[in-house]
Parts: sequence; C-alpha cells; structure tokens
Amino acid sequence: MPKLAKPAPSSGVSVLIGPDHLPITGQSDAFNTLKIGQQADEIFVHYPARPLSFRNLAVLLRLAAALCARGPKTVYLTISRTPRGFLRDALILSIARMGGARTVVHLHGADFARFLEQRGRAHYWMIGFVYARVSAAIVLCPEMRKEFAAFPGLPVHVIANAASRDVAARARQARNVAAPAGLPLRLLFLSNLIPSKGLNELIGAITEIRGEGGDVELAICGRQGFSRDLDDLMTALPDGINYLGPVIGEEKLMQLEQADVVVLPSYYSSEAQPICLIEAMHFGKAVIYTDHNYLPDCIPEAAGICIQTRSVTALSTAIRTYAGDRALLARHGKEGQHFARQHHTEEVYGTRVRELLLRVRRQQHVQTVGASDVARRMKGRPRND
Repeated sequence: MPKLAKPAPSSGVSVLIGPDHLPITGQSDAFNTLKIGQQADEIFVHYPARPLSFRNLAVLLRLAAALCARGPKTVYLTISRTPRGFLRDALILSIARMGGARTVVHLHGADFARFLEQRGRAHYWMIGFVYARVSAAIVLCPEMRKEFAAFPGLPVHVIANAASRDVAARARQARNVAAPAGLPLRLLFLSNLIPSKGLNELIGAITEIRGEGGDVELAICGRQGFSRDLDDLMTALPDGINYLGPVIGEEKLMQLEQADVVVLPSYYSSEAQPICLIEAMHFGKAVIYTDHNYLPDCIPEAAGICIQTRSVTALSTAIRTYAGDRALLARHGKEGQHFARQHHTEEVYGTRVRELLLRVRRQQHVQTVGASDVARRMKGRPRND
C-alpha cells in the first residue's frame, strides 16, 4: 500500500455532515468509516434517513454552533439526489455559506446528473444558487466527474470508497481457500433486498443450476422492507438458498470469510461503487457484477466476471464458470485482494478526504459560477453573452 502523509494540524475546524449509521447503506458505511478516524479539529454531525424529519433542526443548530468557532472553517456534506434531500442539503450549504465556511460535497450515487435533468425551471435557479459557491466535490471514480458537468468551475476530486479497518484486519487474518472441485460453490449476496439489486434474477439462476444437478449454494444477507414480493419470497426459498437477514459485525465478517464468490447483479439506478464488492475483494473473493453505471470502472477486470443486467442466463454462465474452474476463481480472488489492499483501505480513504478538507480550508478564494450559468447548462441552453 502506498505511504500517505498524515494531514498536518491546522487552525480552524471541519464540520462533517452525513447519514446515520442506520439504516445501513453505502453512504452510511462510508461516512462512519470516515468517523472512525475522527481528528481533534473535526465535528461529526449525523442527519436522519428522512430528509424532512424534525431531527434535521438539531443538525442545523449544531452546524450553526460550530460555525461560531474562530478560524477558517470547512463543511463537508454527503449529498442527496432526491427533491426532499436537496432541500436539506440546500439549508446546510446555505448556512455554511452565511457562516463563512468553505464547503465540500461528497457524491456516492450515480444519479446526480439525472436528478438535475429532472428538475423544473424553479429548481434550476435554486440548485444553481446553492452550488454556485461550493468549493470542491468528491466522486468515487474518474468517470463520475461527469455527474457535475453542470458546474464546470467546480473542482471535482476522485476518492474511492473503502472497507473499514475491522474488515481489512479480519481479511488479512482469514485463511482464504476457495472450495475445491467436488464441494459446493458458495455464493453470497450482501445488500439490501431491493428488486433492482438483481436478487430475483440471482435466485432464478441458482434454481436453474441446481435443477440441472449443479452443486451451488446461496446465502442472502440484507435488510427487507423494500418489496413485499421479495420479502414474501424470503419465507419460501428453494433448496440451497438461505436468507440470513441483515448482518453486521462478526456475523458479516463470517459470511464474507465463508463465501467463495460475492454476487451483485445490480441494475439499481444509483449504484456506483458498492462497498460490499470492496469488502469481498479484501477477503480474496471473486465477484460477479454487472455492466451498469460505474461498476466496470470500479472493479478490475481480473477480479471477477462482468455480466449484462437483468439476465438469468448471464448469471448462470458466470456461476458455472467459477464452479467449473476453481483455479480461475482463486486467481480472480487474489487479483481483487491485491487491488483492494492498495486502493480501498480506511487509511487511504480517510487521509485523502482530510487532505482535501485542509487544502480547501486554506484557500483564499473560491471559484464561483453564477446561478444563471448553472441553470443554462442544466437545461442545455447555450450562453448568449
């Protein structure tokens, strides 16, 4: 892993605002991974899952109090991509602006540009006004920079997601031995039970393979409550498929350690860089993922098999490939593990975010874009000046 210099102490304060630990999402995992390394000059504020909850008043009050501190200030915000979430973000960024703070926004989803395109005329001006003085943005991979194409003056930095220190440490201790030929191929689905995560297709592929005599098993781990049909299906699964509910801590680490392959056949609209696949690579597990959004840009080709979305046939073929070629399974796991240990650690993630916050805090001027210019670009109108 490359040596990274720790950010030097600096006068002033950074206020980091992001989602609660629960419910578990990629955004909440990433924010809490950042919080583990909290520094003396940092204040962490959690906002609730519901954007219009009264608990957001406490968020705004804590932010206002923090902005009373002397010295330069930076506000970091994990941003939303929904109309209600934008209202919360707008209040936070506006208060930060009035308090003299520089702001950094962190995008974790692949649908920010789509969110902008779907807004009405009044929203164009409001969004342009709110984002006109944002100092910097963070995205997860270089290709994601286009999500901020409506803000050409905004510096966009790439900082990849990371596995937590606990996951990385356990992965280094784990004895990573894929099941040899003759034993069942153990598959793991580790995500919320959202239909567009591809779980129905995955269950269909496993059922097809087992029906033809294939020796594969699937463990499903994730939170319910997104689809009544999927929730009902979890109570009547075919043989060889088990639903274990949401898993955290030691239980999640055990599932990752025992699996041979982690599968995420997602076509979820905001899927960008799933932490479950990063965790799988840390454990030396091959991954099966889809050619969807930024997934192919975030997962090395040598770490898994990329398939088309919504295809039981493609899933079946990929699973059969690993079942029949355990040497390939081991090679993909080893390549992914090497990549994850180089690029997706808590140390790398935390250091790069904090270095950026310190650089922004020390800036003398913030490049701005007029709200009308942003509105034109969001609407695709040419400039007339």
